[in-house]
Amino acid sequence: MKILMFFILLIAGIVLILDSWLNGFVGHYMPIHGDGEEAMDDFAFTVLCTKAVLSAAIALALMCIYRKVR
Repeated sequence: MKILMFFILLIAGIVLILDSWLNGFVGHYMPIHGDGEEAMDDFAFTVLCTKAVLSAAIALALMCIYRKVR
């Protein structure tokens, strides 16, 4: 049950966190190297990885809060 709730929260976080919020953060604070299409692919992958890590952290925090309340 806990694993299913974690994955539901993780997928919801990935879907609900807007790319535009992370584009500015990644563009300003994370160096992306390469030319043209390679750099754009690296940028998109970095945004996706950042989104997944942020969603996992939020899902884990919500699961810990749920466990303490219950």
